[in-house]
Amino acid sequence: DGLDIPALEEYFKANKTIRGFPGATEETDDNTAAMYLECDILVPAAMEKVIDRSNAARIKAKIVTEAANGPVTPAGEEIMAANGTICLPDMLVNAGGVTVSYFEWLKNLNHVRFGRLTKRWEERSKVGLIEQLEEATGRKV
Repeated sequence: DGLDIPALEEYFKANKTIRGFPGATEETDDNTAAMYLECDILVPAAMEKVIDRSNAARIKAKIVTEAANGPVTPAGEEIMAANGTICLPDMLVNAGGVTVSYFEWLKNLNHVRFGRLTKRWEERSKVGLIEQLEEATGRKV
């Protein structure tokens, strides 16, 4: 059924740790061993090449979502695919953040202040909505 997240947050604020949270079990103290536990989604997010041919067969996750740059080697991905694990590549998973960073960079190059592009987009979308309404009704709004 999962954890009561608001209660977990309160527990963490009071104890500065999540260890010992009522209703939770501690599976392992070893960070590396944690990636071999049965789970729905595994997110390797810190280092490159942590899943390779030497350990890929031990991964029990249904989905591996690559949040780090290249945490799964091609050989590791082949082994996981053969075992039925879906691997979402880092290029896809991180694409949103990279795209946003690119647009922020462009904004900074052009000295566009924060919020200006949003304001333009909102104005254009509202004008577009009004035009659509006028066209659909045949009346000026």
